[in-house]
Amino acid sequence: MIIVIDNSSPQFKQYLRLVTYAKPKMIARTIEIPQTQKAIVAGPDKNFTIVHDQPVTHLEPNAILIKVHAVALNPVDTKLTGEFVTPGAIFGFDCAGTVVAVGSAVRKRWAIGERVCGSACGMDPERPSGGAFAEYTLLPGELALRIPDYMSFETATTLPTAINTTVLAVFWSMKIPMSLIDKPAEKSFPILVYGGSTSVGTMVIQILKRYVDSP
Repeated sequence: MIIVIDNSSPQFKQYLRLVTYAKPKMIARTIEIPQTQKAIVAGPDKNFTIVHDQPVTHLEPNAILIKVHAVALNPVDTKLTGEFVTPGAIFGFDCAGTVVAVGSAVRKRWAIGERVCGSACGMDPERPSGGAFAEYTLLPGELALRIPDYMSFETATTLPTAINTTVLAVFWSMKIPMSLIDKPAEKSFPILVYGGSTSVGTMVIQILKRYVDSP
């Protein structure tokens, strides 16, 4: 799925402010977390298999546990075949849902019940229950994104991997200074976005327009 957001719109600017600076809505609630769940895992033959007794992953200090409401497919999901597949591990990366537990070492403020999206650790042999294609999954507490009120779970779940890939490509691989996030470039400079109609390409254009102003 590809989502294109108008980077000049008030909604996009509001989204950037919310995921960066917003404080969580304090929702007082106690949520009971089951021991097992329904999930899409790799079967003994390494093919997709639906199970109903997959253990819910344990909360880690630097993570938040979410109840999954929507998931999205990425090219990487189709490439996890052969020796990259661990039988019994959960597939999937992009997801959106609500916070049900917060790790003790998470510095970012999260409230139980808050809407969130992020990229899980699908098909991870070290954490077989950490994939997104399940009823519950873990997200890095510092990297997960709050979902604006106007955005649906389905729309939000298309963003995390595209944003993560964009940030790595623009600020790490291309070595564009991250200082531009706080102070956009005063003078434009040319950047070629090859494949600008893809999910990552559209996100790169929007980030460059927002912080560099020279797509």
